[in-house]
Amino acid sequence: MVKFLLYICLLTISIFVVSGLRSDIVVKLLDDIPSDLNYEPFKRVGEKLLYFSDETANWFKANNICRSIKGFLVSIDNENAWDTIKEYLTNEITDKRRWWISANDLDSEGNFVWANTGTPMEYNAFAKSQPDDYGTNEDCVHLRFKEAKYEMNDMDCRRENHFICERETPLTILINAL
Repeated sequence: MVKFLLYICLLTISIFVVSGLRSDIVVKLLDDIPSDLNYEPFKRVGEKLLYFSDETANWFKANNICRSIKGFLVSIDNENAWDTIKEYLTNEITDKRRWWISANDLDSEGNFVWANTGTPMEYNAFAKSQPDDYGTNEDCVHLRFKEAKYEMNDMDCRRENHFICERETPLTILINAL
């Protein structure tokens, strides 16, 4: 998709330059989410486009629901993303729910990865003594509200929780004819 958009931009610029209409065109790629575009049901939270479910599902169904709306279970791969999501959940959602995220160790016990990329979970905010694989079947990660704060915990993937979907941040191309 990105290659296609770049191709269209270059084609447009080429037409203007070859036809002599304009030779002073500036193209900028913006690494930001335009504020005037509608991404329903996703909303902008910090640097991410997120959807906070009202329904509950097991981890596998939640992952499928996210994919059906052109997203994926959220990956929280740095402290800034964690702080932003934690603040949103604490301040904007009054019901302190449990939320599925994409981290799991389904393929290799104790080696958590982000489901959408397969990359190792290098950043985490696990609760004290977690993950613990309680009962030897806790392979998916959820956010839980405990002792007045959100934290990560491993849980049986078959349990039902709310879930957070993330959508790719769109590539924004700005073309200005000077």
